[in-house]
Amino acid sequence: MDWSNYITSQNIQTATLIVAVFIAFLSIKKQRDTAKKDKTISLLMKDLEDEFLQDGMKILNA
Repeated sequence: MDWSNYITSQNIQTATLIVAVFIAFLSIKKQRDTAKKDKTISLLMKDLEDEFLQDGMKILNA
């Protein structure tokens, strides 16, 4: 058995696994950031539709 081919194959598999884990980590981080932004936008839009807030803005603008 040629050990150099076996070792090279193991190194390639290890490097591929490391790259895959790194990409998965970045993907999860990006997804969390997007979810946070989406929740923030939803909260702001809900606040804009709030009747109490709209009444307050009318009073301030008058």
